[in-house]
Amino acid sequence: MSNTKKILSEREKTHGNFSDVAAMGQQLKAVMSMSKNWLALNHAQREALEYVQMKVARVLSGDRNYRDHWEDIAGYAILGADCSNTSLATVEKDLVESVREAIQTAAEEEGKETPVLSIFGKNK
Repeated sequence: MSNTKKILSEREKTHGNFSDVAAMGQQLKAVMSMSKNWLALNHAQREALEYVQMKVARVLSGDRNYRDHWEDIAGYAILGADCSNTSLATVEKDLVESVREAIQTAAEEEGKETPVLSIFGKNK
């Protein structure tokens, strides 16, 4: 048996039968690609999700207790998150900026000073 065949035989024990994993993986990819947000994702986000689903297919087809599958899922999720531009911090920053602008606009329309804006880091 060649070295490659030995490796493939060993991997089948943990990863499952390649045809089974491939069939499940393709089904999962098809479902994901039909979602309303699929085309809105950037390339890295899509790739991360495809890697996650491949690992899910391995969990469901191979050794469900093989720790590397689960750790890889977490790793690919982190890579997808790293390529995402929205986080709680950016949402909070945008919210504060929106509130600050609304208060400032309302105050300017009334011709008043806006000392309350100091809590948002800016004052008129």
